[in-house]
Amino acid sequence: MKMLGRQDILEAHDRTPVVVHVPEWGGDVLVWPMTGLQRDAWELAESQRRANDVQNIRASLVAACIGDDTGELLMSAEDIDALGRKNGAALERIFEVALELNRIGPRDVEDLVKNSETTLPGDSISA
Repeated sequence: MKMLGRQDILEAHDRTPVVVHVPEWGGDVLVWPMTGLQRDAWELAESQRRANDVQNIRASLVAACIGDDTGELLMSAEDIDALGRKNGAALERIFEVALELNRIGPRDVEDLVKNSETTLPGDSISA
């Protein structure tokens, strides 16, 4: 097996989106794996957000993963509540793909909930 060097790693095209058909919305979306920076930011924002609002984890992850053909995200933190009011089956379909792509398992979600319990009220993060 080839040993990778610095350039091999930094130049690797390692983010490939998955097309998810969403008939409820009339088309397809691209679900992207998060970068390391995006994953850290999502986990931090989600744990702090969950200290005040234990709902919308599906919408939060979907917002962090659906993007255009260049990987630019389509949604922002401000869209999470509105996205959470969309069809639950559609959100679940995209959420499941995002979980798999980002290797987020039930324990990761449990840790987010547990960690949010230690966040002080009034703490905030800009996402």
